[in-house]
Amino acid sequence: MNKIGWVVDTFEPLLKVHVDLIDQAFSQFDEVRIIIIEKTTDKISGQTRYNWLRETYPTSEILLLTDSELIDLSSKFKKGETVFSTDKKILNEIVNPDLEAVLCKEFKVLDNCNKVTEKPIKYWKEFALEARSHFVKKVVLYGAESSGKTTLSKQLARHYNTVWNPEFSRGYLEAKYRNSFLYKQGDPVVGQEDKVPIALGQMATEDEMLEKANKVVFYDTNIVMTKVYYDYYLKDKCEWLEQELQQRKYDLYLLLTPDIPWEADEMRDSPEVRQEIFGWFVKELEQRGISYVEISGENAAERFRLAQEAVEQHIFKVF
Repeated sequence: MNKIGWVVDTFEPLLKVHVDLIDQAFSQFDEVRIIIIEKTTDKISGQTRYNWLRETYPTSEILLLTDSELIDLSSKFKKGETVFSTDKKILNEIVNPDLEAVLCKEFKVLDNCNKVTEKPIKYWKEFALEARSHFVKKVVLYGAESSGKTTLSKQLARHYNTVWNPEFSRGYLEAKYRNSFLYKQGDPVVGQEDKVPIALGQMATEDEMLEKANKVVFYDTNIVMTKVYYDYYLKDKCEWLEQELQQRKYDLYLLLTPDIPWEADEMRDSPEVRQEIFGWFVKELEQRGISYVEISGENAAERFRLAQEAVEQHIFKVF
Protein backbone atom coordinates (compact mmCIF):
# COMPACT_ATOMS: atom_id res chain seq x y z
CA MET A 1 0.00 0.00 0.00
CA ASN A 2 1.39 3.40 -1.03
CA LYS A 3 2.33 5.84 1.71
CA ILE A 4 0.88 9.24 0.80
CA GLY A 5 2.13 12.65 1.83
CA TRP A 6 0.51 16.01 1.13
CA VAL A 7 2.05 19.44 0.62
CA VAL A 8 -0.48 22.24 1.10
CA ASP A 9 0.51 25.87 0.59
CA THR A 10 -0.26 29.07 -1.28
CA PHE A 11 3.02 28.92 -3.22
CA GLU A 12 2.75 32.66 -3.71
CA PRO A 13 5.40 32.82 -4.96
CA LEU A 14 6.99 29.43 -5.57
CA LEU A 15 10.25 29.46 -3.62
CA LYS A 16 13.18 27.11 -3.26
CA VAL A 17 12.01 26.32 0.25
CA HIS A 18 8.73 25.00 -1.21
CA VAL A 19 10.64 22.78 -3.63
CA ASP A 20 12.84 21.54 -0.79
CA LEU A 21 9.77 20.76 1.28
CA ILE A 22 8.13 18.82 -1.56
CA ASP A 23 11.35 16.92 -2.20
CA GLN A 24 11.51 16.11 1.51
CA ALA A 25 8.01 14.67 1.27
CA PHE A 26 9.02 12.59 -1.75
CA SER A 27 11.96 11.17 0.19
CA GLN A 28 9.58 9.88 2.87
CA PHE A 29 6.51 8.82 0.92
CA ASP A 30 5.68 6.72 -2.13
CA GLU A 31 3.31 9.36 -3.45
CA VAL A 32 3.11 13.11 -2.85
CA ARG A 33 0.03 15.16 -3.64
CA ILE A 34 0.18 18.94 -3.86
CA ILE A 35 -2.59 21.40 -3.04
CA ILE A 36 -2.43 25.07 -3.99
CA ILE A 37 -4.57 27.42 -1.93
CA GLU A 38 -5.80 30.42 -3.93
CA LYS A 39 -7.05 33.46 -2.03
CA THR A 40 -9.07 36.35 -3.39
CA THR A 41 -6.33 38.75 -2.30
CA ASP A 42 -3.54 36.92 -4.14
CA LYS A 43 -1.50 38.94 -6.62
CA ILE A 44 -0.31 35.91 -8.60
CA SER A 45 -3.01 33.83 -10.25
CA GLY A 46 -3.58 30.29 -9.09
CA GLN A 47 -3.15 29.08 -12.66
CA THR A 48 0.31 30.63 -12.85
CA ARG A 49 1.33 28.85 -9.65
CA TYR A 50 -0.21 25.62 -10.93
CA ASN A 51 1.88 25.92 -14.10
CA TRP A 52 5.07 26.41 -12.07
CA LEU A 53 4.43 23.31 -10.01
CA ARG A 54 3.28 21.26 -13.00
CA GLU A 55 6.56 22.09 -14.75
CA THR A 56 8.53 21.05 -11.67
CA TYR A 57 6.50 17.93 -10.82
CA PRO A 58 4.92 16.74 -14.09
CA THR A 59 3.63 13.42 -12.75
CA SER A 60 2.26 14.55 -9.38
CA GLU A 61 -1.37 15.11 -8.56
CA ILE A 62 -1.83 18.87 -8.14
CA LEU A 63 -5.07 20.47 -6.97
CA LEU A 64 -5.97 24.16 -7.08
CA LEU A 65 -8.44 25.10 -4.35
CA THR A 66 -9.83 28.39 -3.07
CA ASP A 67 -9.42 29.37 0.57
CA SER A 68 -13.17 28.84 1.07
CA GLU A 69 -12.63 25.18 0.27
CA LEU A 70 -10.17 24.79 3.16
CA ILE A 71 -13.05 23.99 5.48
CA ASP A 72 -13.71 20.70 3.69
CA LEU A 73 -10.08 19.98 2.91
CA SER A 74 -9.47 17.67 5.85
CA SER A 75 -11.93 15.21 4.34
CA LYS A 76 -9.43 14.52 1.58
CA PHE A 77 -6.88 13.16 4.03
CA LYS A 78 -6.87 9.67 5.49
CA LYS A 79 -5.74 8.52 8.89
CA GLY A 80 -1.97 8.22 9.17
CA GLU A 81 -1.16 10.58 6.28
CA THR A 82 1.20 13.54 6.70
CA VAL A 83 0.63 17.14 5.65
CA PHE A 84 3.59 19.45 4.96
CA SER A 85 3.39 23.24 4.72
CA THR A 86 5.33 26.45 5.26
CA ASP A 87 2.15 28.15 6.52
CA LYS A 88 1.19 27.54 10.13
CA LYS A 89 -2.30 28.99 9.61
CA ILE A 90 -3.05 26.47 6.89
CA LEU A 91 -1.95 23.57 9.08
CA ASN A 92 -4.06 24.81 11.99
CA GLU A 93 -7.14 24.89 9.77
CA ILE A 94 -6.84 21.51 8.12
CA VAL A 95 -4.95 19.15 10.42
CA ASN A 96 -6.88 16.84 12.74
CA PRO A 97 -5.66 14.37 15.38
CA ASP A 98 -5.45 11.59 12.79
CA LEU A 99 -2.86 13.51 10.75
CA GLU A 100 0.77 14.38 11.30
CA ALA A 101 1.74 17.97 10.47
CA VAL A 102 5.19 19.07 9.32
CA LEU A 103 5.83 22.82 9.42
CA CYS A 104 8.81 24.18 7.51
CA LYS A 105 10.55 26.96 9.45
CA GLU A 106 13.67 27.34 7.34
CA PHE A 107 12.79 30.56 5.54
CA LYS A 108 11.97 33.48 7.86
CA VAL A 109 10.85 35.75 5.01
CA LEU A 110 7.89 33.43 4.54
CA ASP A 111 6.31 35.26 7.47
CA ASN A 112 5.67 37.99 4.93
CA CYS A 113 5.81 36.76 1.34
CA ASN A 114 4.99 40.25 0.10
CA LYS A 115 8.59 41.14 0.86
CA VAL A 116 9.74 38.58 -1.67
CA THR A 117 7.35 39.58 -4.44
CA GLU A 118 7.88 43.30 -3.91
CA LYS A 119 11.68 42.99 -3.82
CA PRO A 120 12.32 40.17 -6.31
CA ILE A 121 15.85 41.26 -7.20
CA LYS A 122 16.88 41.39 -3.54
CA TYR A 123 15.45 37.92 -2.91
CA TRP A 124 16.21 36.51 -6.37
CA LYS A 125 18.05 33.42 -5.10
CA GLU A 126 15.08 32.42 -2.97
CA PHE A 127 12.79 31.88 -5.98
CA ALA A 128 12.37 28.45 -7.50
CA LEU A 129 13.88 28.37 -10.99
CA GLU A 130 10.47 27.84 -12.59
CA ALA A 131 9.11 31.05 -11.03
CA ARG A 132 11.96 33.45 -11.75
CA SER A 133 10.83 34.49 -15.23
CA HIS A 134 7.64 35.92 -13.71
CA PHE A 135 9.69 38.43 -11.72
CA VAL A 136 12.24 39.51 -14.34
CA LYS A 137 12.35 43.29 -14.71
CA LYS A 138 11.94 44.56 -18.27
CA VAL A 139 13.95 47.50 -19.58
CA VAL A 140 13.13 48.86 -23.04
CA LEU A 141 15.68 50.67 -25.19
CA TYR A 142 13.25 52.93 -26.98
CA GLY A 143 13.80 55.28 -29.90
CA ALA A 144 14.11 55.75 -33.64
CA GLU A 145 16.39 53.74 -35.91
CA SER A 146 20.12 54.42 -35.72
CA SER A 147 19.93 55.81 -32.21
CA GLY A 148 22.24 53.30 -30.53
CA LYS A 149 19.66 50.88 -29.10
CA THR A 150 21.45 47.69 -30.11
CA THR A 151 24.86 48.84 -28.91
CA LEU A 152 23.51 49.97 -25.56
CA SER A 153 21.40 46.83 -25.12
CA LYS A 154 24.50 44.67 -25.55
CA GLN A 155 26.54 46.81 -23.16
CA LEU A 156 23.90 46.73 -20.43
CA ALA A 157 23.28 42.99 -20.80
CA ARG A 158 27.02 42.34 -20.50
CA HIS A 159 27.31 44.61 -17.48
CA TYR A 160 24.42 42.94 -15.63
CA ASN A 161 25.30 39.41 -16.75
CA THR A 162 21.97 38.85 -18.44
CA VAL A 163 20.38 38.73 -21.90
CA TRP A 164 19.11 41.25 -24.40
CA ASN A 165 16.45 40.81 -27.05
CA PRO A 166 17.21 41.92 -30.64
CA GLU A 167 14.60 43.72 -32.70
CA PHE A 168 12.57 40.98 -34.39
CA SER A 169 11.46 42.97 -37.42
CA ARG A 170 14.99 43.64 -38.59
CA GLY A 171 15.95 39.99 -38.81
CA TYR A 172 12.58 39.12 -40.31
CA LEU A 173 12.79 41.75 -43.06
CA GLU A 174 16.44 41.06 -43.82
CA ALA A 175 15.61 37.40 -44.37
CA LYS A 176 12.55 38.29 -46.43
CA TYR A 177 14.35 40.56 -48.88
CA ARG A 178 17.50 38.50 -48.99
CA ASN A 179 15.39 35.69 -50.45
CA SER A 180 13.19 37.86 -52.66
CA PHE A 181 13.78 38.30 -56.39
CA LEU A 182 11.08 40.98 -56.54
CA TYR A 183 12.53 43.47 -54.08
CA LYS A 184 14.14 46.53 -55.61
CA GLN A 185 16.04 49.34 -53.94
CA GLY A 186 13.55 52.03 -52.96
CA ASP A 187 10.60 49.69 -52.53
CA PRO A 188 8.72 49.91 -49.17
CA VAL A 189 10.62 47.93 -46.54
CA VAL A 190 7.50 46.72 -44.73
CA GLY A 191 4.07 45.88 -46.12
CA GLN A 192 0.63 44.90 -44.84
CA GLU A 193 1.53 41.22 -45.24
CA ASP A 194 4.32 41.66 -42.67
CA LYS A 195 2.16 43.20 -39.96
CA VAL A 196 0.99 40.07 -38.15
CA PRO A 197 4.23 38.02 -38.43
CA ILE A 198 6.34 40.89 -37.09
CA ALA A 199 4.05 41.67 -34.16
CA LEU A 200 3.69 38.01 -33.15
CA GLY A 201 7.42 37.42 -33.58
CA GLN A 202 8.32 40.45 -31.48
CA MET A 203 6.05 39.39 -28.62
CA ALA A 204 7.23 35.78 -28.77
CA THR A 205 10.91 36.69 -28.58
CA GLU A 206 10.25 39.11 -25.72
CA ASP A 207 8.62 36.29 -23.76
CA GLU A 208 11.34 33.78 -24.61
CA MET A 209 14.02 36.05 -23.17
CA LEU A 210 12.30 36.06 -19.78
CA GLU A 211 13.19 32.39 -19.37
CA LYS A 212 16.87 33.15 -19.94
CA ALA A 213 17.20 36.42 -18.04
CA ASN A 214 19.07 37.03 -14.81
CA LYS A 215 16.94 39.48 -12.81
CA VAL A 216 16.59 41.95 -15.69
CA VAL A 217 16.22 41.80 -19.48
CA PHE A 218 17.01 44.51 -22.03
CA TYR A 219 14.76 44.90 -25.05
CA ASP A 220 16.22 46.48 -28.17
CA THR A 221 12.75 47.62 -29.33
CA ASN A 222 9.45 46.37 -27.96
CA ILE A 223 5.91 45.87 -29.19
CA VAL A 224 5.02 49.52 -28.46
CA MET A 225 7.62 50.59 -31.01
CA THR A 226 6.25 48.06 -33.48
CA LYS A 227 2.85 49.71 -33.12
CA VAL A 228 4.32 53.18 -33.77
CA TYR A 229 6.04 51.95 -36.94
CA TYR A 230 2.71 50.56 -38.16
CA ASP A 231 1.04 53.91 -37.48
CA TYR A 232 3.75 55.78 -39.34
CA TYR A 233 4.43 53.57 -42.35
CA LEU A 234 1.20 51.63 -42.83
CA LYS A 235 -1.27 54.24 -41.57
CA ASP A 236 -3.12 51.37 -39.98
CA LYS A 237 -4.65 50.80 -36.55
CA CYS A 238 -4.58 47.24 -35.20
CA GLU A 239 -7.28 46.61 -32.60
CA TRP A 240 -5.92 43.21 -31.64
CA LEU A 241 -2.44 44.68 -31.17
CA GLU A 242 -3.84 47.41 -28.96
CA GLN A 243 -5.41 44.74 -26.77
CA GLU A 244 -2.03 43.04 -26.44
CA LEU A 245 -0.42 46.33 -25.50
CA GLN A 246 -2.88 46.76 -22.65
CA GLN A 247 -1.73 43.44 -21.20
CA ARG A 248 2.03 43.82 -21.59
CA LYS A 249 3.84 45.87 -18.95
CA TYR A 250 7.44 47.06 -18.82
CA ASP A 251 9.39 48.40 -15.87
CA LEU A 252 11.63 51.05 -17.41
CA TYR A 253 11.83 52.90 -20.72
CA LEU A 254 15.14 54.43 -21.79
CA LEU A 255 14.38 56.97 -24.51
CA LEU A 256 17.38 57.31 -26.80
CA THR A 257 17.52 60.64 -28.57
CA PRO A 258 18.59 60.75 -32.25
CA ASP A 259 21.64 62.93 -31.69
CA ILE A 260 24.34 60.44 -32.65
CA PRO A 261 25.70 60.21 -36.23
CA TRP A 262 23.37 58.52 -38.69
CA GLU A 263 24.50 55.07 -39.90
CA ALA A 264 22.83 54.11 -43.16
CA ASP A 265 21.98 50.56 -44.24
CA GLU A 266 19.49 48.92 -46.60
CA MET A 267 16.82 48.52 -43.92
CA ARG A 268 16.88 52.11 -42.67
CA ASP A 269 15.04 55.14 -43.99
CA SER A 270 16.80 58.53 -43.61
CA PRO A 271 18.08 60.97 -40.98
CA GLU A 272 15.07 63.19 -41.66
CA VAL A 273 12.61 60.37 -41.04
CA ARG A 274 14.57 59.37 -37.93
CA GLN A 275 14.04 62.83 -36.51
CA GLU A 276 10.35 62.91 -37.44
CA ILE A 277 9.44 59.48 -36.13
CA PHE A 278 11.27 60.21 -32.88
CA GLY A 279 8.48 62.68 -32.17
CA TRP A 280 5.93 59.93 -32.82
CA PHE A 281 7.68 57.68 -30.30
CA VAL A 282 7.66 60.37 -27.60
CA LYS A 283 4.01 61.17 -28.27
CA GLU A 284 3.07 57.48 -27.93
CA LEU A 285 4.65 57.25 -24.49
CA GLU A 286 3.02 60.45 -23.31
CA GLN A 287 -0.40 59.42 -24.58
CA ARG A 288 -0.11 56.15 -22.68
CA GLY A 289 1.09 57.86 -19.53
CA ILE A 290 4.38 55.98 -19.62
CA SER A 291 7.31 57.65 -17.87
CA TYR A 292 10.80 57.38 -19.31
CA VAL A 293 14.42 58.38 -18.77
CA GLU A 294 16.03 60.26 -21.63
CA ILE A 295 19.46 59.10 -22.77
CA SER A 296 21.17 61.70 -24.96
CA GLY A 297 24.56 62.88 -26.22
CA GLU A 298 26.98 61.79 -28.91
CA ASN A 299 29.47 60.18 -26.51
CA ALA A 300 28.86 56.40 -26.25
CA ALA A 301 30.53 56.11 -22.84
CA GLU A 302 28.35 58.90 -21.46
CA ARG A 303 25.22 57.24 -22.84
CA PHE A 304 26.15 53.99 -21.14
CA ARG A 305 26.78 55.83 -17.85
CA LEU A 306 23.39 57.53 -18.01
CA ALA A 307 21.64 54.26 -18.87
CA GLN A 308 23.37 52.37 -16.07
CA GLU A 309 22.45 55.06 -13.56
CA ALA A 310 18.81 54.84 -14.67
CA VAL A 311 18.76 51.04 -14.30
CA GLU A 312 20.30 51.25 -10.84
CA GLN A 313 17.90 53.97 -9.71
CA HIS A 314 14.67 52.60 -11.16
CA ILE A 315 15.29 48.85 -11.02
CA PHE A 316 17.92 47.69 -8.54
CA LYS A 317 17.23 50.28 -5.84
CA VAL A 318 13.47 49.83 -6.13
CA PHE A 319 13.23 46.07 -6.48
